[in-house]
Amino acid sequence: MGVMLIFDVIMVIAGIYMLLAAKKMKTSGRISGILITPEEIEVCQDVQGFIEFIHRKEFGAGLLTVLAGGLGLLEKIVWKLRIFSFLEMVIIVSVFVWFTHELGLARKKYWLS
Repeated sequence: MGVMLIFDVIMVIAGIYMLLAAKKMKTSGRISGILITPEEIEVCQDVQGFIEFIHRKEFGAGLLTVLAGGLGLLEKIVWKLRIFSFLEMVIIVSVFVWFTHELGLARKKYWLS
């Protein structure tokens, strides 16, 4: 079993975790610990506003992470098309940059500087 195969499995699991964390955050009304430390959660100015702002974005990032990991698994197990590895990396880097940017915007909006 190759290292990249293990990486793809971990990406799928991490994406599923993000999906579940986003759903739980929306239903429970509590900010997910995967996004913000407990110390920072305590000083959030608008918890519900933050959840409304970020939960769909976290769900989308989780979905795209599962997709990217799935493409990697398909490339390594079923089809040996190198384009899947390329697409996987493009998706992961894009999701990381986009979600980090959105999380930064949320922190500026819902926390005191």
